[in-house]
Amino acid sequence: MSVIKKWIHGTEVHFTEWKLPLGKPAHKGGAEAHSAIFFTTSKEYALGSANGSGGICTAELIEGSNVLNMNSCNASESEEYRLQCSKKKLGSKSPQITVPFYWAQGWETGSIMKYAASTQDEAEMIQRKVNLASNAKHTKQGAAAFNELQLLTRNVIEELVISAKELGYDAVIGNEIDTLHPSGQKTYEIMFVLNHESISSPTWLSIPK
Repeated sequence: MSVIKKWIHGTEVHFTEWKLPLGKPAHKGGAEAHSAIFFTTSKEYALGSANGSGGICTAELIEGSNVLNMNSCNASESEEYRLQCSKKKLGSKSPQITVPFYWAQGWETGSIMKYAASTQDEAEMIQRKVNLASNAKHTKQGAAAFNELQLLTRNVIEELVISAKELGYDAVIGNEIDTLHPSGQKTYEIMFVLNHESISSPTWLSIPK
């Protein structure tokens, strides 16, 4: 892990300093914000989070920060984190959390950031919602399915965030899968920061319009 790597954050909001906990920004429709700040090394992926505003800024990890890098950490660090995540409501039944092999695979592919069904019936139910959200997104039912899936994904990620915070980490580095990329599924390196004092002040590459 290099402390001089520039991490990119996409946003619709212009600010001069990082601050946690985050509020409930209007551009999120009043939805509860994550209790971490999310970054990536991909400008393309960061711009997706800016929702067309073009707002992106960068920051660097401050030397000495307590960072868990899931792409290079040792087995005991990974296992400690997995066990902490397994204590959570969704994590306790997710095969990506409860099964060490799928845990490692999930971090490698980035699918750890998505909900993993624990039964065939649940998997089929979720797939129906995915189809509805994709093919009927302009209908009331499609919009409801989309919002439900978004909330589920948010809750999965938030459990990862809370578990890392409970272990005393300032930030976690890993991967996230983009299942909606035009050219097919892509995996991006990401970082979520739990302590805003562990990163440098934002440097704006493009202020949101």
